[in-house]
Amino acid sequence: MAGSEKTEGSKEPLRFHPIEFPRLEIRSDGIGLFDAVFEQTTAAIFLLDLDFKEHLVKVSDINPAALRLLGLAGGDKAKVMGRNFLSLLHAKTDRKAQERIRRDLIRHQPLRIALELRHRDGGRNRCRANFRPFGGRGTPLRYVAVLREENADLATKLDTLSAELARARTARERMLARLSHDLRTPLNGILGLSELLQAGDLIPLDDEKRTRYARDIHAAGRELLFRIEDMLAAALGEEPDAFILEEGYLALEPLVRRIVRRSDHREEAARIVFAIEAGIPPLFADLRLVDKMIEALLDNAMRASPEDTPIVCRIGRTGEGGVFLEFEDAGPSLTIEDVERAIAAAEEAEDVYTSPVPRLTAGLPMAKTYIEMHGGRMEMKTPDPAPPADRTRSRGKGRSGDGDEDDGRRASPQGLICRLIFPADRVGS
Repeated sequence: MAGSEKTEGSKEPLRFHPIEFPRLEIRSDGIGLFDAVFEQTTAAIFLLDLDFKEHLVKVSDINPAALRLLGLAGGDKAKVMGRNFLSLLHAKTDRKAQERIRRDLIRHQPLRIALELRHRDGGRNRCRANFRPFGGRGTPLRYVAVLREENADLATKLDTLSAELARARTARERMLARLSHDLRTPLNGILGLSELLQAGDLIPLDDEKRTRYARDIHAAGRELLFRIEDMLAAALGEEPDAFILEEGYLALEPLVRRIVRRSDHREEAARIVFAIEAGIPPLFADLRLVDKMIEALLDNAMRASPEDTPIVCRIGRTGEGGVFLEFEDAGPSLTIEDVERAIAAAEEAEDVYTSPVPRLTAGLPMAKTYIEMHGGRMEMKTPDPAPPADRTRSRGKGRSGDGDEDDGRRASPQGLICRLIFPADRVGS
């Protein structure tokens, strides 16, 4: 390239010229890469010529995939060559739509459109068509039209998946908002009360207030711990196979009594009334997870119920041969849907701030996940009212101390029975 090369001894600065690529000319009768793609691709390709005399778009070539789209065989190619492309559209295609397509194509501009081709058997094939113009500057004006068949079932599935993705995104945003709310609430209590204790020289506090603040800090810390356990359990629930249960046989009644004695509410153990069926066999389960389930249910009942009311713990057999453990208290009622929304796995109809639950759910999502990992389930219901005599007897024995036996039925317009059910295959002989 004369003038662009730097000769020896020349002081002329080096010049760079843009690289010129040879123009790619698409020819239906050519040989090369385009021809290979044209014949082998699964997309339907039409080569179209513009006829300005008749204002038509005529087919100059068609690949095997396009023939199949029309329901034609390879030997039928001659029947399509030279035909007006619009004549290949289904007969029920609106005339105005046909005229709009023809007008847009005559302008020799790119066009993307949905259309329906007429199949040989009279049916219709809905397609997405992409018309790419080429030619000009002394060469005929032409189009490469690439058509892809729209599968109705596939389109429906894609729409469904898109809607599910949008719902999942909304649910995740709501879940994060709920978790942020649930974690910040006890944490703010911990920080606020601890600041009061530290400011003893500014705010005089007697021993009673200090003890109460320390107790509230501890309660808020336990609530925060349960919230974190709920999140960890929710992660396990999404991939239960990734967690290996350390299973062994355990006796349920001694475990419950031991947890009551060691709990933070042990000074209120006299409120607990045991109603335990005789001859309950051992369970084959993970001791760590069962321990956490019982502790969560006990803590929730203690927090939600009034101080002067009993909490009934029942253990018994189910009609299906399984074993149930339940706690009944006089606190606000709750539903299993409230527990599920605490760690939302689906889109919530209400916002966490505008639709608060009547009682704390901390720890219950964790218990629900762990019992389901054992093949069981969690149930919640409002207790049925009991006759006054039963209610008096229940309250009297409820104050007598740890270990008193009673059916524990009481009349109350509210209250909650939270039950864990272990399936029959978890029950020993």
